[in-house]
Amino acid sequence: MKKSAKIVGVVLLGVLVLYFVINLWDSKLNPDVYTLADLPKASLDNANGFFILWGLAEPAEVNVQSEGYTATIKKLLGPDAKNNRNKLYNYDDYKNKFKPYKDTLDKIKYPVSFEKDWISALSTETDKISRARQEAALPLRRYRQLIDCPKFAEFTGPSFRAPIPNLFAFHALARLYTASCTMDAVNGKWDEAVGNLMDQIDFTKRVIASSRTLIMGLIAKAAMRYSLQGLVSLLNHPQCPHPFILWYSPECRP
Repeated sequence: MKKSAKIVGVVLLGVLVLYFVINLWDSKLNPDVYTLADLPKASLDNANGFFILWGLAEPAEVNVQSEGYTATIKKLLGPDAKNNRNKLYNYDDYKNKFKPYKDTLDKIKYPVSFEKDWISALSTETDKISRARQEAALPLRRYRQLIDCPKFAEFTGPSFRAPIPNLFAFHALARLYTASCTMDAVNGKWDEAVGNLMDQIDFTKRVIASSRTLIMGLIAKAAMRYSLQGLVSLLNHPQCPHPFILWYSPECRP
């Protein structure tokens, strides 16, 4: 026991020494190195899909692109919000709005590795997917609205205190959307399914290009990965109509 304690102590001491040595040559923080001018340009127009992303789990009666809703989000993320954000918007309540859908969505066992075929892997999950599509119909409809939005530009400010939208909802709905597309294709809707996956790929490319935060870009890349895996699964399926191979290349899309 004493020997183990000594080893742990030596390791901790070594880490501390390394930390101080590195900081001898490390430059000091400079708040002027990275400013708002260095971030991707963002639009505060109500048509910006970023507002829809914030409102994925809002109740049906809330218009997430209305002047009232977008004004609240603008104030929440504005430079003057600072420590008064909870007065502007109950962020804890906001994060809980997606919880009613979470249990149903978490029951679906999605393929994890790149080598897994989505159609075969989800063949035993069709009942769970159908139930999730019914119970999460509202956020899934909003997610499709998000995909179709003409513009997307994140405007999260460069601050550790800046709140971010519910990216768990983004991630969960992207997976459910992809699974739904694969299921629709097997049920004969090949044209619609492949087109919907291509739409999601186009959307994630726009999110990645405009993302200001690391986590936003990572979630968008994960959604793109699911889209590509689903698309490859469809194109490799024996029942896939041959002309749809043209959809695999963006240059060939009509």
